[in-house]
Amino acid sequence: MFPIITKLLQQSYETETEPKGKDTTPELCGYYGRACRQMNKEEGANRMLCSGCGLKIFSERQTIRR
Repeated sequence: MFPIITKLLQQSYETETEPKGKDTTPELCGYYGRACRQMNKEEGANRMLCSGCGLKIFSERQTIRR
């Protein structure tokens, strides 16, 4: 299952990982995984995230909690 990344989930991920300095998103993904999903583009977050992506793992946990 791949979670749907919303701007709210992206913001929550950035808030929770930045102060701790433990972001596991690879550099090639851009700032907190935005590049692979094209967060600020017209088509939105329409890319599949890597299985080990920190943003994907965080978003799955948030989705399960709901």
